[in-house]
Amino acid sequence: MILLDIFGQNPIQGPGTGTFAEHLIEIILMLVIAFLLGWWLGRITVNKWRKRYKETEAELQLLKAESLGVEDRKLEISTLSEKVKILEDKNSRLRMESVKPASTQSTSVLEAKLQTQDQLINQLRKELDLSKMREADFNTSLSAAKVIAEEKRAVTKNESNKKSKESTSVIAATSAPKEKAKTKSKAKAKAKTGKGDDLKKIEGVGPKIEQLLNADGVNTYKDVIGSGAEKIKEILMKAGPQYKVHDPSTWGEQSKLAMEEKWDQLHEMQAQLKGGKKV
Repeated sequence: MILLDIFGQNPIQGPGTGTFAEHLIEIILMLVIAFLLGWWLGRITVNKWRKRYKETEAELQLLKAESLGVEDRKLEISTLSEKVKILEDKNSRLRMESVKPASTQSTSVLEAKLQTQDQLINQLRKELDLSKMREADFNTSLSAAKVIAEEKRAVTKNESNKKSKESTSVIAATSAPKEKAKTKSKAKAKAKTGKGDDLKKIEGVGPKIEQLLNADGVNTYKDVIGSGAEKIKEILMKAGPQYKVHDPSTWGEQSKLAMEEKWDQLHEMQAQLKGGKKV
């Protein structure tokens, strides 16, 4: 009624009572109002979608950071299992020696050694069981978090598609702005000359840490000895805070034994270590 009064049209007589210019202005005015309304709704939809996208991205980054600890837990479990096996072998040898006639050692000394080995084996078994329980709990929580993140991402995508269709119906020939997620990847690789050693035989070195050392030119036991604990610590710190717990203070000594193929001495030394640290 207000528009009709503005353009001088008679509502009783019906449309078509105004001039062509008045009709044209009226149509342009309605199109401008529809455009502004559609633009406003589109901005609201985009801002909401952008906020949810950032939240989902942050959750995924957190899940990636947590998943890095899975391999370290697996390494700890394998290390404890190997220690238990080594100690059980020693225990069996000591029991066999205790049955033989005492030549250089008395029976009391052998029994004391057996008791010490039994205590150490029991302690390592408890630590192994505890590590396995922690790994199971961590895997459960990680799987649940991944499911929740996937559901949130699906809900966000559905809502974004629905609201995009609604805003498109209000305003024609207008498309919502799209944001392209840019990911920066930093790759640091150095050519590996010659055949390297298996650095995973060092207590405290897993597959990830071996890759970090190889990327920095540490490929052999000789390289580990030459680099020193401080240099290796710097390599680990550059890789991220999750490697801060690793202590390379004994890696040089282990590398020397491995390079000289003194495997029995290396295993005896590693039986007294935990995660590469002396206990």
